[in-house]
Amino acid sequence: MYSREQITALKPTSGELMVSGMMNGMGSMSMTTGTSMSHVEVHICSKATGRAVTGAMPAMTLTREGPSPATTTIMVAEMTGLDGSAADIHYGNNASTVNGSSYVLRVMLDGQTGTFTMTTPRAGKSGK
Repeated sequence: MYSREQITALKPTSGELMVSGMMNGMGSMSMTTGTSMSHVEVHICSKATGRAVTGAMPAMTLTREGPSPATTTIMVAEMTGLDGSAADIHYGNNASTVNGSSYVLRVMLDGQTGTFTMTTPRAGKSGK
């Protein structure tokens, strides 16, 4: 994830442009053993047109399930791929997660809530 200033200075060839909101980069959080940084994102589309919605800024929480539940409020950023495609507008950020844990992501916007479940990969395994 890059700000406009970072893209100008670094000229990356892959990644995402942070259009607005708060960026939480890989180096901004202290990591503990058994944790990793996960990129959490949602695409919000208009039901009427099917097109990506811009400027939505939903509220997002990520809750780890299990014997030690914990909820994190995600600092939401509006992002797009470096190609700037309007179809790739999405919302989210990086979040510290515990390897091999199950999570519930709640996305709230204009009185509506979407709920998604996911499991992070175990240490040393790749996947989404």
